[in-house]
Amino acid sequence: MTGVEKIKERILADAEQKAAEIIADAKKQAEEIISKAKAEAVRRSEEIHKQSENEANQRKRIVNSMTELEIRKNVLATKQEVIEKVFDEVLNRLNALKGKELEEILFPMLMASVESGDEEVIVSEQDMSKISSEFIEKVNAALKKKGKKGELKLTSGKIHSTGGFILKGKGVEINNSFEALLRMKRDEIESIVAESLF
Repeated sequence: MTGVEKIKERILADAEQKAAEIIADAKKQAEEIISKAKAEAVRRSEEIHKQSENEANQRKRIVNSMTELEIRKNVLATKQEVIEKVFDEVLNRLNALKGKELEEILFPMLMASVESGDEEVIVSEQDMSKISSEFIEKVNAALKKKGKKGELKLTSGKIHSTGGFILKGKGVEINNSFEALLRMKRDEIESIVAESLF
């Protein structure tokens, strides 16, 4: 397993841990929404059944099949909406990290991503105030112990997301923003979130 994969695993673990409360709330909301949708589906099914009593059996089967399909579509759409809210909330919580909490996540990410040790670490302007100047010194000292230059520079720039960083070296740019990392792991995480919720 490469360093980047370890970092991705760590972010996944941190995201899952931070999402536990969100998942519990979302699960309760999802159960309520699904329960209401099922109750409405039963009411609608009964209504359709009464309206179609005088019709042929074939017509009844078609109507019931369409109703069941519509119910499945509505339940699926509701589940997808809840999962989307969970991902948004996880990203919001990751982006809200600051100080020691944020630095504990960024340190191993940087250690795994840095190649030469003289790259530029670009964060959003909002995130500059969340990271202490001692943090980059600590990372540089750790890089020197690993035989790298230990000359990282922390700068702010116009990047499209907050949280995480972009590592820019000679001809290489690595997007380690929380948004990009979650997007890369979305398929894997989404099935875990769905299992937890439903």
